[in-house]
Amino acid sequence: MKKAKVIIITLIMVLAATLSVNAVELPSKTDISIEKTWTIEFNMEVDESTVNTNNIYITDSKGGVVDSIVKLRKDKRSVYIIPRENYDYGETYCIHINNKVRSTSGNYLREKVEMEFTTISINHPPEVINEIEDIIVKEGEVITLDLNTIFSDPDGDSLIFGATLGDLYDNIFRYTANKDIDMDRILLVASDGEAVAKYEFNIILNKIINFGDRNIEAAVRDAIDKPGGVVYVEDVKNITELAVNKKGVCDLEGIQYLTGLKSLQLAFNNIEDISLLKNLVNLESLDLRVNSIEDISVVRKLVNLTSLELGYNKISNISYLGNLDKLVELDISYNKIEDISALSSIAGNLEILIFIGNDIKDFSPIDDYINKNN
Repeated sequence: MKKAKVIIITLIMVLAATLSVNAVELPSKTDISIEKTWTIEFNMEVDESTVNTNNIYITDSKGGVVDSIVKLRKDKRSVYIIPRENYDYGETYCIHINNKVRSTSGNYLREKVEMEFTTISINHPPEVINEIEDIIVKEGEVITLDLNTIFSDPDGDSLIFGATLGDLYDNIFRYTANKDIDMDRILLVASDGEAVAKYEFNIILNKIINFGDRNIEAAVRDAIDKPGGVVYVEDVKNITELAVNKKGVCDLEGIQYLTGLKSLQLAFNNIEDISLLKNLVNLESLDLRVNSIEDISVVRKLVNLTSLELGYNKISNISYLGNLDKLVELDISYNKIEDISALSSIAGNLEILIFIGNDIKDFSPIDDYINKNN
């Protein structure tokens, strides 16, 4: 678990003879995390008997004392102030350090010290700060990731992590590849207790790829300049574009390992099943025109698509398109579609929409598109 950021206040102890009755007001601080731990550093070792909540404490804007832990560190020169519960959002507090705090040699603070601070007004959710590419592994290989290098919290809040596969040890994620895996989709989650951030990536076993169609294999070999020999997952990781049109393709086996693809053209073939495309989440352009496809449920996972061509298939259910909010070009012409209600959420983003050759009665879901283009 990530520790809350620590702000340090440095104070100097002087002889008691220089005691003053006035308090020193340090500059106030803003946008402080609601679970902030404060550290006070002294220039001398501190007498532990004077480190208590009578001499060091925090009050809220109404003068109420905040229940806190005040603890002398092992170095004997610094003190922690830790709230037992989180501060309130948007509230102003004051740290008080009494001049009764004493060093082990008998020196006191010259005067009382006070510092106001104001917490953040709202909670900002965790953020993904470092995207990682799909990881290709050998059998038995152990992958270790520090999740604090992938997620961060703008407010400095502590994060609690989760993962759909593998093992977690606080902020450390570990995954061991075994021979039975083909490709695992890993979902990582970071929570600050109120909001979450998510990140997904693939872990792929570096195995020999057996293609189900010789034309797809030929296109892949051409892309990697490897006319002979076996093709491994490692070989295809950098392929970003692939076009296999008008080749009679019906079996997509092997294409699931091309996770770096951004553009895929498979038009004018005999494809019925596109479920193997589910892990190609980097796809931005997908052309599946003139095939025999009925089920397009897999496309709901392809959230980076900006162009999707599905014309001349056997599709009746397009409910899976509603979350593709990056789409600007969509072709669903000449299918068996009657209900286009799923398009209402993305119609305003579309620049090109082709829908002729269907049995659509209600066009109101695409009013935003029609109005924009009239």
